[in-house]
Amino acid sequence: MIKIYTYPVIFAVEDNETDEGDLHVYIRIPDLMDAGFSFASSTGHTEEDILAIAKDCMNMSIKDGLRRDLQAPLASKLGNIDLKRHLSRYDEEDIDLKSIAIEWIKTEV
Repeated sequence: MIKIYTYPVIFAVEDNETDEGDLHVYIRIPDLMDAGFSFASSTGHTEEDILAIAKDCMNMSIKDGLRRDLQAPLASKLGNIDLKRHLSRYDEEDIDLKSIAIEWIKTEV
């Protein structure tokens, strides 16, 4: 049976580009991460690329977690997401961010 999952996803876009002109995007799915599911970071050339990558990351994360018998969590309200905790990597390294956004992403598993 196919189930639809929808979670808020944090996109932290770094200020530097790759040699190919892609943007470094740090993708965090707080609800899944807090429940023990995996997370990802990637690059993309366009906003559509980045959203597709986030959807694929969410799909793979959910499938992997369910295979490991993890329980898919309920989605958080946007106001309850702790951006500082989920983006702490940027406090530890000298990385400049171009933008931070949170988008609702949906996938079928």
